[in-house]
Amino acid sequence: MSKLISSIFLVITTSPTMLLSQATNHPSYTPPCSQSALDIYVLPPATSSPVPNRHVVPVEIENISTEACALDNPKLELIPKLSNKDDVDPTEFHADGGAFPAFGGQIKLSPGGWVHLIVAWESQRLSYLPCYDHFGFKLNLTPLSRGSTPFIPPTVEVRGLIMRSCAEPHVSNYSEGRFALDSVLLTRWLNWSKFIAGPAVTFPTLTTSEMIHESSEFLLGDTVNRILLGTNFMLTIKLPPLSDNGCDYRMMCKRDSDGSTVITIQNCPDTVNPLEVRQPNFRGTDLMWEELSWIDMMPKHTGKVTYDLIANTHKLPEISPAAAHITYEVHDPTPPAQASAIDTNPECASDQLQIIALPPLIDEPGRGLRAYEATNLSSKACFLAGLPKIRWYYPRTVCPNCKNDLFTVRPNGRIDLMPDQSAHFLAARTEVKDIGATKWPYCQKVPTIKLEFPGASKPADLPFDGCASGTLDVSTWREGKFDNDPMNRRWAQTHPASSDPSAPVPPDCNKPELLSKGRPVMLPMGKDLAFGLSLSNHEFSAGDPITLHIWVDNTSGASVGVMTCMGLDYFKTTGFDLYDSYGHRILRRAEAKALEQCKADPLLVQIGGWSCTRNFPINIPAKTCVTRDDYDFTASLTDEYDLPPGKYTLQPHHNNGLGEDACKPPEELPFHPAPGADLTFSVTQP
Repeated sequence: MSKLISSIFLVITTSPTMLLSQATNHPSYTPPCSQSALDIYVLPPATSSPVPNRHVVPVEIENISTEACALDNPKLELIPKLSNKDDVDPTEFHADGGAFPAFGGQIKLSPGGWVHLIVAWESQRLSYLPCYDHFGFKLNLTPLSRGSTPFIPPTVEVRGLIMRSCAEPHVSNYSEGRFALDSVLLTRWLNWSKFIAGPAVTFPTLTTSEMIHESSEFLLGDTVNRILLGTNFMLTIKLPPLSDNGCDYRMMCKRDSDGSTVITIQNCPDTVNPLEVRQPNFRGTDLMWEELSWIDMMPKHTGKVTYDLIANTHKLPEISPAAAHITYEVHDPTPPAQASAIDTNPECASDQLQIIALPPLIDEPGRGLRAYEATNLSSKACFLAGLPKIRWYYPRTVCPNCKNDLFTVRPNGRIDLMPDQSAHFLAARTEVKDIGATKWPYCQKVPTIKLEFPGASKPADLPFDGCASGTLDVSTWREGKFDNDPMNRRWAQTHPASSDPSAPVPPDCNKPELLSKGRPVMLPMGKDLAFGLSLSNHEFSAGDPITLHIWVDNTSGASVGVMTCMGLDYFKTTGFDLYDSYGHRILRRAEAKALEQCKADPLLVQIGGWSCTRNFPINIPAKTCVTRDDYDFTASLTDEYDLPPGKYTLQPHHNNGLGEDACKPPEELPFHPAPGADLTFSVTQP
């Protein structure tokens, strides 16, 4: 194993984590609500009657987390922002008709708790005030910071209001509970305003959550509830043909996996226009399709995205708001890469392999599953890795090793094929079926998929029997011939999920506050001292930070000083190796970079030993085990390695010496796992 020179510098600062930790020790402190902790509901906007010059949008907020959090002083930003006057601070309305700026209006939200606020404006021009037109607004639901702790405030954006504002719009402070027709916020705002004389103002179309119902006549979606990030797709909407003067929906809410929420509003009429009544579409159904990319409502992140729509299911002038919901799993369309590893075998070429399409496992209307085997018929070893390069009906994109209902994914890795050895992959098809349809739609046949190899003059055509309207999920290469186990029922028995090691924990380390960092693997460092490694989590999504916790156990009767550089840092860099799911040692980024530089000029790459600029002893008391969440007792695996989706094994070992030539790495030795004494973890494709 190559050892690299390490230069370590220390800058002592007060970190945000430290500040937050200090703040949370205060008994009255309630942390601010994060975006993911909140579910935000914007109710349909309402216009006053008999004079349509006042407008109100109620906003409800629910704490969907398991911990209490706090909100205070929402801020309204009008879109587009025309001047600094379009940043509006909250107003506190009083029963006596007064209105004052709201300060210090913090409100605590218990788990499952609700609060609401209102956004209101007047669209009647006054002689001394100008009017401005805005497309919508953005609400910041809590301040940008609390004390010295950096914080990203939760927001909600409302588009399509086409709001004409004459005089400054208003955003109220928070009020407990859900919005009701007799909301104190609404009543006090109406009593405060002096701009309208004459008949009493009412809001005949004002809607509360309790008025919105589920309806079998209003449905969303299709049979495939998974999409690829950045790939256009349409939302299928089913409504009665003659409802709401042909308006598909009144509001659409998109909640991304990180909790960020965007609402778009269609300005549907509230009066009957016979020329705009919805007619059955060209297929003779009551379905409509909304191209989400056209209205900028595509998901922005992988994970779950939820769409909530509110529509009027009755003919005008009757208003009967109904809600429909659908949740999609958003996957990353980028094929999983391979970690840097020493492998003397070249990648398999097409002329080395015999590719066979096995008979379909599933072949029925709407879905199918098929396995494809590749056997090395040459006399030389080669490797297959990652996702097979598949092309099919343009512009459809393959979902790479995505979770689906037809096969269970296996870890991505580099598979060495000796002569006559095989690997296989799976392809699952699902055709899209319209909601409410009794038959599968017209299918434009796609009889083959194309498997490409580097350097090959043409791809291999493999039988597929799919539809152009469908989706295609492809697994990564899997070891061996197809085992007729697409759901991994037998495979999982011999490939257990990643978990803590089972080796005994030393008595000094067997404490709940320490074991919260995971169960450690310990390595003796002399008679009375041991170093250890642990992971507090064993399942990660690609891109997540992966922190390795470092342990020191002093079993002697006297305190011991462990050096920061020559002890802890040296152990982080030389005390373990990392292997992929097929036993190849993974190279650190610095090792992989050095090997690349060696190809250009080996004389410029020299490994000369170990050095650092920060070295002092950390006292470990007698009979004490230590691990902490700070620099000296943690290491970032994601800073040291490229870790694409796959399963990894971390194996501690004693260093065998420094000074090896980085341009001549030692030959890879067979990997021998040590169950119970290794750390394992998985990185999944999001």
